[in-house]
Amino acid sequence: MARGSLDQKMTMEYHSRSFDDNLCIRMEQPVGFDKNMKPYALMPDPEPESGRMAYLSKLIHSLAQDSDVDFEIEEKDNFNWTGVKGTVCQGCIYAKNIGPKGDGCGLHPKKIFRENVIKQQCEYHKTSPDELSYFEEKDKYEKEKAKDTAEKQSDTFAIRLLQEFINEKLDGNIDNLCDYDLSTLSNDEKYGNCDISRANIIKSIMALVFSNAWPDLNVDNINHYLYRCSPMNHFQRLLGSNIHNQYFMLMRNFNPTAEQNQRAINVAHLVYTIGNFWVLPSKAIFENHQNSSKYQGYMDRFLNGMYQVFAQQKGFDKELQGIFLKNHKYMAEYQGVDGFKKFVQNLILDDYVDSNGLPKDIFMFVWGLKKGLDTETYFNAVDQFCTFCETAIPHRSRLIVDRLKGILNEKAGLCNKK
Repeated sequence: MARGSLDQKMTMEYHSRSFDDNLCIRMEQPVGFDKNMKPYALMPDPEPESGRMAYLSKLIHSLAQDSDVDFEIEEKDNFNWTGVKGTVCQGCIYAKNIGPKGDGCGLHPKKIFRENVIKQQCEYHKTSPDELSYFEEKDKYEKEKAKDTAEKQSDTFAIRLLQEFINEKLDGNIDNLCDYDLSTLSNDEKYGNCDISRANIIKSIMALVFSNAWPDLNVDNINHYLYRCSPMNHFQRLLGSNIHNQYFMLMRNFNPTAEQNQRAINVAHLVYTIGNFWVLPSKAIFENHQNSSKYQGYMDRFLNGMYQVFAQQKGFDKELQGIFLKNHKYMAEYQGVDGFKKFVQNLILDDYVDSNGLPKDIFMFVWGLKKGLDTETYFNAVDQFCTFCETAIPHRSRLIVDRLKGILNEKAGLCNKK
């Protein structure tokens, strides 16, 4: 390489600065002689075998692409590996595979292995073959989560939970679901929830029974708030809060008899049976609007408001229409009078409509805090509310249970009816 450079430059024109006085002084010493004017030896020095000079010599041979010299460059790095002691690898079953230079343990390539050592973190660290590493725990969780999601997106989870509920809570008889008070499950981790409308058993039943009413209705979509389950008839606006099954906060203001009080308590539990639950799309939650001052939680008024929007009748509730528009992809097939009738049929709401399939007035539009409300009017409203619930809710419960029997017989081949 040096000879080639010299030969090239000897054929070039002199540079003008080659005759500069200062340069001439600096170049007075003859080439090939040291300061004492002794010639340098013409024999090459032997190849250094160790140390920094050996590395530099091999590097020069590599740059010059020398083929007449046998050399090999050994790359070095700055990774300070002194052994597993004090590192994240200490105690790990894979540490025995680590070489003396810290090039990896067999699970990771060198780069990732060294990054783990520097960070003192390794997802694969385990002290025994039976122990699960963090990575294995995470992988197991992700697989179980994926399996659980797949089951909840199909009927697998809902059917299994219903079968277990029948055996564990209904004495093996699905007919007992008709009058089962689901509010008793508020503290049940498997079947219930403190918000009873979010109870697993209610979500499972709604997903099974009303799968034909709504697109992609399943437990997973209810969990992710695409749909919401809720009671249809509410007693709180009329009766007030149920205080330890002894009295109601609003009703006691009107001095009910023992019979009236007990009847109201029975109905308050009835509204938490399966016949009083339905499932609707959850965007701009319908339930909140049903309990607004316009409807006071009364199902007949709210259903009539829905019908007016479906049929585009004069004076329809525009706020409710806005909710419909936000859920347009779910509500599209229920537009118009015929669509409303289909909605009633799919949601099993026949007791709320007349012989023409149109919503009927069922309840007196009365609530416990209504101004000027007299005792007679109040108890007429309570009697009307209780009478309807005592008939319609058990009837709908029976229809839901009958649907469940058919689903279980079809999809699971199991319906342990005594």
